[in-house]
Amino acid sequence: MASITFDKKMDEDIKNAAGPLEVMTYPKGMKFKVEVTLDSKVEKELAKDPLLNQQMTTALQTVYADLVKRIGDNLKSTDKGGITLRDENNAEKLKKLIEVVNKGIVGAKDIEILNKFKVAVG
Repeated sequence: MASITFDKKMDEDIKNAAGPLEVMTYPKGMKFKVEVTLDSKVEKELAKDPLLNQQMTTALQTVYADLVKRIGDNLKSTDKGGITLRDENNAEKLKKLIEVVNKGIVGAKDIEILNKFKVAVG
């Protein structure tokens, strides 16, 4: 059995999606990796059909772009809340907010999509 791998570093794309942050920090060292295991029949079809290959790549890029956007949006909205907590000198709640966001990013490490794609983020 053969496999197709889509592997991309996420840091710069997340930074661009989130925009400037005052309180939160951008995640560092995050990678997006998808490995699709193919049986020999599918492998032969992909080799013969560049359009099918392109459709698979486009689908993976769509999943990647959506994930980057959601992480960026989450960082933006969390940063707004963090600014409020910082301005109110509420260090304990700010610390808790940062812990929750970090836990959410770590929780995105392994995602199963349709039980066909194994996606690893981290």
